[in-house]
Amino acid sequence: DAAVTIDASHTDQGYVMIRCEAGEKRLKARVATSAQTYYYDLPGGEGYSVYPLQMGDGAYTVRVMEQVEDDLYALRYGVELTVQLADETVPFLYPNQYVWYDADTQTVQKARELAAGLSSQTQIANLFYDYVVDHMTYDTQKARTVQKGYLPSVDEALETGTGICFDYAALLAVMLRAEGIPTRMLIGTVTPENLYHSWNSVFLEGQWVW
Repeated sequence: DAAVTIDASHTDQGYVMIRCEAGEKRLKARVATSAQTYYYDLPGGEGYSVYPLQMGDGAYTVRVMEQVEDDLYALRYGVELTVQLADETVPFLYPNQYVWYDADTQTVQKARELAAGLSSQTQIANLFYDYVVDHMTYDTQKARTVQKGYLPSVDEALETGTGICFDYAALLAVMLRAEGIPTRMLIGTVTPENLYHSWNSVFLEGQWVW
């Protein structure tokens, strides 16, 4: 499909980049292995969106899906990839659609400021966690009205000090990744309350810590 580009030149670093010409129909990116499948919104346009290859080494299918009606999507274009990561944690060190930042992101600058003089990743992680908890206030109105497909802006969360769980988790993930600490952004249902929620796990001293 000439309108779709899937850039798989950085699979060893744990991500793939996709772009698709804008049209009238909604688009989704589907990243899957035999064990697990993730769907992401794919904005149409000239810019690339970045998606993690977070299921480890092995065979992946990466597909661009186009809306047929409601929640029904059909295959627009796809590729098969064999992924061999440079390290199992690298997918959790780079920006992607949910955890987006670059060198100019104010949150990255804040992380550097807070971590100045510290060498222990555990100390940095605890400091950043405490900062996010103290800095942020939960926005109940936003939680009630947030639209499907919402993506957090970490700099907006940093500036306003308000947000929903997705904003909290993205803010912490960007701060930690900016300091070279692998951090997962997790999204799912928390029991027994059956709440849809976002949270983090962090790779510290050789293990993933909630």
